[in-house]
Parts: sequence; structure tokens; C-alpha cells
Amino acid sequence: MKEAYYKAAMEQAPIGYGCHRIICDENGVPYDYEYIDANPYYAGFVGMEDTDVIGHRFSELFPQLFESKGEWIQFVGDIAVNGGMKEIEEYSETLNGWYRVKVFSPEMNYFITYLLDTSKENEQSDELKSLNEIFEETEFKYKSISEEKGIWDRRLHEIANVLKLENDLQFQRIIESLPLSVAIVSLDGILRYANTKCLELFELDQSVIGTRSTLDLWVDERKRGLWISALDQKNHVSDFEMHLKTATGKEFWAIGSGINIQYQDITCILSTQIDITERKRIESALKSSEEKYRLLTEFTSDVIWILDLKRQNFSYISPSIYYLTGYTPDEAILLDLEASFTAESVMILREAIERDLREFLLNPDAPKSYRLEIRQKCKSGDVIWVEVSSKYRYNEAGEIEIVGVSRNIEERKKTEREVLFLSYHDQLTGLYNRRFYVEELQRMNFRRNLPMTLVIADINGLKLTNDAFGHLAGDNLLRKFTAILNRELRAEDMAARIGGDEFVLLLPKMDSGETERLINQIKAEIRNEKTDNVVLSVSFGWATKEKVEDDFEALFIQAEDKMYHSKLIESTDMKNETIRLAMRKLYQKNPTEQEHSKRVGTLCREMGVAMGLTDGEQLELELLGRMHDIGKIGVQEGILSKPEKLSETEWLEIKRHPEIGYQILRTADEYVHIAESVLSHHERVDGKGYPRNLKLDDIPPQARILAIAEAYDVMLHGDLYKKPIGKKDAEKELLAHSGTQFDSEIIEIFLEMVSGR
Repeated sequence: MKEAYYKAAMEQAPIGYGCHRIICDENGVPYDYEYIDANPYYAGFVGMEDTDVIGHRFSELFPQLFESKGEWIQFVGDIAVNGGMKEIEEYSETLNGWYRVKVFSPEMNYFITYLLDTSKENEQSDELKSLNEIFEETEFKYKSISEEKGIWDRRLHEIANVLKLENDLQFQRIIESLPLSVAIVSLDGILRYANTKCLELFELDQSVIGTRSTLDLWVDERKRGLWISALDQKNHVSDFEMHLKTATGKEFWAIGSGINIQYQDITCILSTQIDITERKRIESALKSSEEKYRLLTEFTSDVIWILDLKRQNFSYISPSIYYLTGYTPDEAILLDLEASFTAESVMILREAIERDLREFLLNPDAPKSYRLEIRQKCKSGDVIWVEVSSKYRYNEAGEIEIVGVSRNIEERKKTEREVLFLSYHDQLTGLYNRRFYVEELQRMNFRRNLPMTLVIADINGLKLTNDAFGHLAGDNLLRKFTAILNRELRAEDMAARIGGDEFVLLLPKMDSGETERLINQIKAEIRNEKTDNVVLSVSFGWATKEKVEDDFEALFIQAEDKMYHSKLIESTDMKNETIRLAMRKLYQKNPTEQEHSKRVGTLCREMGVAMGLTDGEQLELELLGRMHDIGKIGVQEGILSKPEKLSETEWLEIKRHPEIGYQILRTADEYVHIAESVLSHHERVDGKGYPRNLKLDDIPPQARILAIAEAYDVMLHGDLYKKPIGKKDAEKELLAHSGTQFDSEIIEIFLEMVSGR
């Protein structure tokens, strides 16, 4: 029973009630059934307790009947599967008596039985028999509340007719047997009659009849006024909702029907009351639940929908479809699958439905849900990815439908695509990475791709560019080279960045001669490429695979050897040119630096003459003086030209320039011999210099000469932080720091030299 009233009625009814689920074999033929519910009368009728019946099969409880009553299984199975209602009456030796049973199906695969013992039926009066049939055909059927509307109105008229009988005993037998409250109240509110059910409902005893006023049993006096008014106008009222209370003050709700009658020569109201308190509670909870789920359905970002499998269209779509696709629910519900999804997704969806439906039919009670990702069309013409979660069920009509939830996963798919892209691509250049290259070797190793040439390309001086101009400049070189490759390579060619400055190309169906022409074209594009004060230079080497069995690893080594051979020739020129560019850029950033470097270079060369060094050593000293501050190219321009006092962080940045200069110069053969002296030219003989805190003998002699020459030039000409001083003052300052900051022996030679100048 769906409502509390019906459950209570069934438990107390003098008629057997049972609810059953039919069980079919794999071919859909009924062969047994299970007891889902049964009232005490039903269980007692078959000699059991209701707890012993529920959950068991017919074959378990009545094995003898099961063996001999195949036609009974066929009888109830036909009703459970196909619907309808039938009635039979027969004598049962097992049950030892006559019985009448009515069978009908409330929904597919279920059936209800009402069982009535007719053995003593002849002992009843015609009137009581008639009334039993009335209630048997109405109250005890499996009905919803809406189906029962007006029943009690008809019953009251029938009861009123019964009351015309002069035999009070017959009246008592009829009314007392009713499973509902029956009361007769005079117009002044005095209770004139109440059956047992009524006394129980209002918590009264028999002694109050004839004296008890019922006016205080109404919680809402206004409701009572409407009740009386309706009876005055129509002489009867049906399905009237009452808010009542018992004699002890316990409130409850009831559905009442009433009719005006003459009772004991007094105009009275004959009424019935059915307690619906539990139903009201359930309705309230259901309303609250429905409101909650309505809000969840209408305002969730996910789209909830129901697909009718038989008609292949949607029977419900939640309002959030508008935010997903731009269609209103009314528009979306008119679309078929082909109009809702892409052609490929429709095919995937239909295959999934066919597969999942078979599984559902085999076990419809399994709590199984399904998930798949498909592409949905939007009203704007866009297509988005959605994740569809679905579950199959039988609806009220016994038809199969899919209840589903669609969620927008476009951002997730975008992220997945990005992750997949990054797993096989180099993030900086967008080319494939080493992982993809290794896998591609196997995919391309087929005879149809031969001859296939493997090319190794290495960007010359990338580290030097990074040291001299910063990593952004190095990244720019990589991107420029990538752009050239993308322009020059064919669609079937593969390019991958497999290291910081190393690239590999796989060229299917291309021999060595064709590869050489391609590389020459790429080199021409490199020479024409405009780069901002940096040099783009790339060395290439290649080897061609002629046979499938040729080893790729050997091919790679062969191509790499050729590339290194080219690099020995091409890299030196590129590095020397890069260093010259770095010096030019430094002078552009700080024009006073160029004049300072020239003067320091001259002083260093003159010191070489004064110390009796060779011409080569003198030239080396001059080169050192000119390039000692090349590392400042790596210092922010704002710091170099800042007139205010430097912060501690800015000062630390300035102090990095010897190391930066060292890293730049050591990469080129033309300048490597002065790199160590550039690194050390701010060391002090007392060990308090930077960057390595070297002392006298650990400092290269050229660096000690450079330190004195640079300090002297700064004192004479000044810089951002010091004003220039005279020659004599500068010489005194050098002497003051002899043996601490400067080498005292070199100071003597230097002072003699500048005095002679």
C-alpha cells in the first residue's frame, strides 16, 4: 500500500491481501512468484504468520500446490505480465474450504491477490453480504487516493439505506464490521452513535454516547462551520479534509464524508472519518522532497534528462540545458538524437544503448549505471564535450527509459588535450619531444618509408647567447629556428627537440642528395633571418637508412658525428661574432663604458711594455683591458645607470659581472685565454675581493695589473658614484691600498710608468 491508511486498513481487514512479484525464466515464461507483502488475515488463512510468508516463494511455502497448480502460475503470470483483473472461486483441499480470490496487476511483473473465505458466507444476512461485497469491490482494491474520490459518499447513501432497517442487531453487525470510523452526531453536536473504530480514533469509550459533545473535537472551528454549511446546502459532503483532535488533545487529520439522516426521530449527521495523519506527514515530506529535488533539478549546472527508448526521443530535459547548449527545454525536447549530437557520437550512443540494454534486460534490478563521453551540438553551431551518466529503468507504463545526467567537460577535455600535447611536444617550441621521437622511430620503420634520412641539428653557441643576452634571447633563437623548420619541412616529415640545443629530423622517402638540398635551403633561411643583436647559427649532420634492418642507433651516431664535424668549423665563428655583438650592445647600453674600456686597455698594454713582456703578452693585456667588463651585458640596464645608491640586492647583481664575463669568454677559442683574468679582476691581494676571495699568489698576474689600471682610470675620470680626482691624489690613493687591495710590486712599476707619462 502506498499510504498509511491503506496499510492500516489492510492489516485490520477481514479479508486476505497479498502482493507478489512474478518470476520468469530466461524466455520470459512465468514459473514461480515471490511474496512481497501480506496482511495477517492472509497469512492466517494459509496457516502462517505474515513474517513467515514475506520474502519467500510460492514453491517454497506450498510445494504440493506448486507441483499440481501449473495452471495457477500461468493464470497469475498472465495478469502480472499483461495486466487486467480476474476472479475465481473454488474449493481447496489444502486450505480445507471454499475461497474466492481476485487478482489484478498494479504494475508490470507484480500482482495483488484478495482472498476471501466464503465457507460461512451463507450465514450472513442478505444485507451484510451485500455490504461485504460493496467493500470488497471498493476499499480493498489496490487504488490510489485519486481513484477513491467519492467512494465514501456512495457508501454513506448505502449505509443510510441500511439504517432504515428496524432490526438494531442487523445495524450493529453491519456498522461494527466496517474498517473505518462511523459516527452519528445531532445538529447540536451531541454524539448519538459511534462504532468501535470511531471510539478508538477519538479515544472515547462507549459511556459517552448520548452525552458527549463533539464540538471540542474540532481543532479548527472555521472548518466545522464549512462542514455544517456544506451539509445544509447539499445534504451531503464527501472527501472533506478535517483537522480534529482526540479526547486527550492529540491532533490528527482525517478525510470525512457526511450525509443528513433521521436517527431516533432526530435530524443528525451520519459521517465517516479516515485517519490521514500519516498520509499528510508523507505528503508534506514528499512535497518538501519534491521541492528540494525540483530545485536541484532546475538549478544544477548538470542537465538531467529522460530518454524514451521506444520512441527514441526525450520525455524530459531540465532547464539547465539552456546553459549547456543554448536551447530552451521546450526546444531541446523536440530534437532527436541526430540533431542533438554529432554523427560519430550518435553512433557511439546507439552502440552503447544496444549493449547496455541487453545487460539491463538480463538483470533489471542491478544498481548499474553507465558512463560515456560524447560531443553535443549547441544552438550556436558549436560542439562541446559532455560526460553522460545514465541508468535504465521501467517507467509507470512498463516501458524502458533512460534517466541520464549530462555534464559539460569541455574544459577538462581541453586540459587533457593540453596534457597529451605536452607529453609528446616540447613546451617552448611546440615541436615533438624525445619521447615522441623514440616512439615515432618504430612507427616509421617500414619499407614504404625508405629511403629515410635522419638529420641531427644543433644550435651553435646557445649557452653563450643565454649568458650574454639572457635566456629570453636564447629562447627566441630556438623559436626562430623552429619557425624555419615548420616552413621548409613537408607534412610527412617529423621534427623533434631532443635536448636544450639539439634537434632531430626524420625525413621519410628522402635520400641523402635530397636531404642536402633541403639543408642548404634551411641554412639560406637561417642566414636571412633577422635576429636582434644575436647570431643564429645551426650545424647539421645526417645519415640515410636504405634498408629496414639498418639500425637507427647506428644511424643516429653517424649523423651526430657529421654534425660535430660541421660544428667545429661553424661554431667558432658564431661564438666570436656573438662576443663582438655583446660588446657592441654593452657600449650601446652604457656609452661611457666604451671609452673607459679603451683607456684601461691602453694602460694595461703600457704596463706590459714597462714590465718587459712580449708583444703577444702586451696585446693580450690590451684585449683584457678592453673586454674586462663584458659581463655587465648580463646586468640590468637600470642598475648600471642608476645614479642613486644601490640596494644590497642591486649591488650583488653588479658583483656577478666577473662571473658572467668569464662564462661568455670561455666559450670562444679567441678569448678563452683572458677568461680567467676577467673572472679575477675584482679580487684583492688580502683575500677580501670577489667573487672567490683569492689572495696574492692565487690571482693571475694579468688580473692584478688590470685591477690597478681600472682603479686608476676610474679615479681620474670618475663614474656614477665617484667624482674624478687629480693625478697626484690618484697616485696617493693607489699607494694607500698597496699590499691590501693591490699588488705592491706592480704598484711601484705602475706609478713609475704613469709618472713618466
